[in-house]
Amino acid sequence: MFLPWHRHFINKFEQELRKVNANVTLPYWDWSLDAAHPEKSPILSSKYMGSSSQGGCIPDGPFKNFTVKGNCVKRTFNPNPPKTITTFHSTSLLGELIRKNYTSYDEFRSAIEGSPHGVPHTFIGGDMSTMRSPADPLFYLHHAFIDKLWNDFQQENNKQFLNKYVSDPKSAQLIGYTGVNVADVLNLESMCVQYVMAGAIVDSPDSITWNVPAPAPLDDDWLKINHMNSTEVRKQETEIKQMQNKVIEDGKKGNIPPAPGYNDTYKKDETNSGVSFETSLGLALLIGFVLNLF
Repeated sequence: MFLPWHRHFINKFEQELRKVNANVTLPYWDWSLDAAHPEKSPILSSKYMGSSSQGGCIPDGPFKNFTVKGNCVKRTFNPNPPKTITTFHSTSLLGELIRKNYTSYDEFRSAIEGSPHGVPHTFIGGDMSTMRSPADPLFYLHHAFIDKLWNDFQQENNKQFLNKYVSDPKSAQLIGYTGVNVADVLNLESMCVQYVMAGAIVDSPDSITWNVPAPAPLDDDWLKINHMNSTEVRKQETEIKQMQNKVIEDGKKGNIPPAPGYNDTYKKDETNSGVSFETSLGLALLIGFVLNLF
């Protein structure tokens, strides 16, 4: 239920935004482009989503001192070194995860639900590492990217997993949404949703990340809060570390694995120029307004 539920959730959130401004498009944050030093990402700067005050309110940006339902939204980056974040999954590693030879939808779900999905949650910290994570506007940008990765997977292998689920999708109801089942959200095309490749990848493929150490293990408390199978997650983390080591070895030989959702050969595609983050986030306060309506 993890992937279908969140796809519906962020789609509903975008619909709520459009009730206020019909031109709003919910952007995704391709944090793999910032994998080596996520804390230095422009997205976490005062120009966009703001940074961390180590357990206090968001200290800067459009969401400075932002509250939801009267409670301050908090973030807590690593204390040592101060205000840093562990490495995230590199762009090439995500590409390898997407193109792995999976035999079922659930095998793919298992490969991303813990790590990579849990890495930004855990290491951005604060509310993002709790069940209150939807209070942080970063949640929606992060989960839009996770949903894009699912869509990238669905498009692989002649789309054999496009309409696949662990059970009959027509009989699997989305928790909390009466009358909505998994089949309703399996195909983005039927939902009139399309993800556009990040401009950094299309316009300058050299900007993708590959020579980055694998992320640190997920926090035990986060696994418990989210009812994750720790044995399954630790096994996946070991496999990810091995995959990333191979990515680095291949990259040093000049064989850099491509990004998820991209062709084997990099080339500029004028029809896929990416979404302007500045345009999409110009209505940052609107996001905050709608969050307080939920």
